[in-house]
Amino acid sequence: MDKYGNKTGGRQKGTPNKKTADLLERFGNYNPVDALLAISQDENTPLDIQVKINLDLMNYIYPKRKSVDFNDKIDFSISEKSLEEIQKSLFKK
Repeated sequence: MDKYGNKTGGRQKGTPNKKTADLLERFGNYNPVDALLAISQDENTPLDIQVKINLDLMNYIYPKRKSVDFNDKIDFSISEKSLEEIQKSLFKK
């Protein structure tokens, strides 16, 4: 890199390194997700393995839910006047 932060040598941006390129070449058209789906849909695969595969694949399809903290306080107090109005409306005949 030069003094301005520009790249001056090495691989072009986006070019995989030799190990990654070799691995991709060896895999060819192999898709591990397709392989897992085939295993999970095979009737000879035990149910516990099918469930495990489907649970693992769900992480890539559906986002994980996060807990939500709610720290605000809600004021449920009722004024005397409001309480009287509520009582009147409830006990109307």
